[in-house]
Amino acid sequence: MNIKDHFLTQETFRIERDEKTGVLATRPIPENLSRYYEANNYRSHGGYRKSLIDYLYSAAKTLRTRSKRRFVEKHHNSFNSVLDIGCGDGVFLSLFKDKRIAGVEPSNRARELCVMKGLEVTPSISDINGKFDIITLWHVLEHLPNLKGDLKAINNLLSDKGRLFVAVPNCESWDAEYYAEFWAGYDVPRHVWHFDRESLERTLVSTGFEIEAYESQIFDLFYIAYLSEKYKGGRFALPRAVLLGIFAILTNKASKRPSALLFVAKKAK
Repeated sequence: MNIKDHFLTQETFRIERDEKTGVLATRPIPENLSRYYEANNYRSHGGYRKSLIDYLYSAAKTLRTRSKRRFVEKHHNSFNSVLDIGCGDGVFLSLFKDKRIAGVEPSNRARELCVMKGLEVTPSISDINGKFDIITLWHVLEHLPNLKGDLKAINNLLSDKGRLFVAVPNCESWDAEYYAEFWAGYDVPRHVWHFDRESLERTLVSTGFEIEAYESQIFDLFYIAYLSEKYKGGRFALPRAVLLGIFAILTNKASKRPSALLFVAKKAK
């Protein structure tokens, strides 16, 4: 399958099965992958303009971040430390200032925003020391070129009674099929890996984790649909995305094949 980088460069990349991991992968992986994140409107790194969409995104992000905290506390009600890998501008980490916290974020601009919030953030997983009760990767795992190596390193950072939270786009989702090559969840080449439920579970188990819980991420569909509509080049991208999301939820398409997957895992015994 050939997919275009609709977000930035308009270059075309292939998606094919990686022989070593068995996961769908973007090929070729650019040598200087960081330049594909260098856009003023890359929202995960705090790249906001002041449009209506930006305000809506910011409001939704605030609600989603609080929901993430509730989800973490639901699955681990007694923890003292949090490591957020791919922490972006640090909004999620900021909710845990009463704990020992650390973040990993390769973007210089995003790290500067974290420092302004008083957060300790480093550019690489290899810079992190100690053990953590909670480790999170919110739509980050798909960005890591050294997939199994990084997951094994993360396993070593997880405390014996700790929990790992991993959310990724679902390449077998209903919206992935609907939008095909315009599906924003592919986001090549920034997304190096493309998971479905089976391949994500297999990857976690093969790197020393045991799956404890799984949840569908239905409401991610709205934002993915909005971007996908923009990439298609049609008019009225926002209302079309909202209507499509409502349709998918009401017809149970979104629940049967959700836009994103969330796994909770612990160290395997």
